[in-house]
Amino acid sequence: MSATPGRLTRRPSRVLPAVLLAITAIAAGGFASWLLAAYAVDGAWPDPAVGLVSEAARMRLDAVPILIGAAVLGLLGIGLVISAIVPGEPALREILADGTPGQTAVSRRDVALRLQRSVEHVDGVQGARVSVRRKRVDVVVRTPVEDTGTVLRRSRSSVEEGLEQLRPVSPLRPRVRVSRTR
Repeated sequence: MSATPGRLTRRPSRVLPAVLLAITAIAAGGFASWLLAAYAVDGAWPDPAVGLVSEAARMRLDAVPILIGAAVLGLLGIGLVISAIVPGEPALREILADGTPGQTAVSRRDVALRLQRSVEHVDGVQGARVSVRRKRVDVVVRTPVEDTGTVLRRSRSSVEEGLEQLRPVSPLRPRVRVSRTR
């Protein structure tokens, strides 16, 4: 057994293709089930679908609507494949980069909560909202203080200090904005 721990792996985000495929399958399956159930019960196609079914039966494969439908399905398939292959935003951020073997990782939400708590302890801050993106940390600070410049400097300093303590492997650029509350 090796004493060196393995690397964190980035897996592609498959939420978007799964949702698109599920919605498409549910819509098509529901429509087909309704058509077949109505045909099985009544022995005839349902009145709203009679025109559609007879038109589809008369169409040739080189008809314009068939070609447009094939193009749309092809583009949908290409979009699903691309969104399945392209890696999504990682759920975990590597932190505490140093020479020690192994990795330390925390969720983006935990990084945001830690930075939010440190900003909320700054004098004059009423509340803060922090979101961690791939390369940036967005911080929106709410303050009732009229001198927002001081609150902005202290908040930015707090965020930068928090990032220095975490030492993320991929650097995060902080963007701090202050909004004055009444």
